[in-house]
Amino acid sequence: MEENRILNIILSLKLNSLTTSELNFLIKHCYQVSYSILKVKFASKIKFEKDSTLTLEDIAMDAIVPLFVNNKNGVLGIKRSLENWNDSISNNVDAEYFLSKIIWKRAEQTVTKIIKERDPIFEKIHKTLSVCISSNNLKKVRYLGTVYVVESGTEKITGSIIHEEDIDLIPLRIFEYKQLELFNKLFEYIKQETNYFPAIPLNDIVKKIKFNYFQKYNNEFTSNHFIDNSFITNDIVDQGLKTLSEKLENFYVKKNIVSEEDAEKIMASFNDISLDIKHGGMHSSLFSYLKYRKKTLSKEDFYKNYHHIMNYLFNQFKLRVSQIISM
Repeated sequence: MEENRILNIILSLKLNSLTTSELNFLIKHCYQVSYSILKVKFASKIKFEKDSTLTLEDIAMDAIVPLFVNNKNGVLGIKRSLENWNDSISNNVDAEYFLSKIIWKRAEQTVTKIIKERDPIFEKIHKTLSVCISSNNLKKVRYLGTVYVVESGTEKITGSIIHEEDIDLIPLRIFEYKQLELFNKLFEYIKQETNYFPAIPLNDIVKKIKFNYFQKYNNEFTSNHFIDNSFITNDIVDQGLKTLSEKLENFYVKKNIVSEEDAEKIMASFNDISLDIKHGGMHSSLFSYLKYRKKTLSKEDFYKNYHHIMNYLFNQFKLRVSQIISM
């Protein structure tokens, strides 16, 4: 019985006969799988600090929550996933495989969401490339929990895939092409210069584009291959900070909502945030950034007096950065 417990629970789920104890066991099991996947595959992609309000445990739970929420028809998310599952589930191995596949997908989606929330530039590039993919002869395929871009006609990935360290070996000049041409050049490079299957990991490419353009800007480097595709310059972040500073001074300080001293510390925190965004995204929570500048700050005081202000300003900062990139 124990060795087939997951299989029996999946069968109960399929027959709408899931008991409370089975449901509780399934939630606990899915959480453990989620945590294991995140720890091995995704933990290095999210930076945690000592004072962070976000933990790997939180992310693991957030990833599986949609699986155990009913839709308007009262059907659990995991039941809907089961109904859309095309492979057979006839033994415990099949059942575990089903769970690992849907949880891996949820984990990757959750991590990407967190990265976008922390890094408006990553979010903007990701959105721009996603629009390019959907508007052209390209498609997204999920493989081992990661989203890859493949050429039209590719139904699944059948060979070994390029690793993140190999992406660093791709010539930077390729990342200076416009979106569709960028993908074409990447496919061409993978086919001609490597033995990998022509599949491009979307998030890794977004990070590479961001890194390339900041590096090019900082080195005042101009390439003859460059085509007008200016996702990023330091000016984008600087203009976002200028808008934020004006809002802080002209509204919050003038209306005595925050003191001049606190305004300086909040602005210093956003300068720290902007530097981290340029180099990979926010390290942690807004509280951690302000705590660094205001050493005596407690979490209770932060959430009582500063969180709503900094959260609003950060959302305005992200909006402004997105608007500037769109120009």
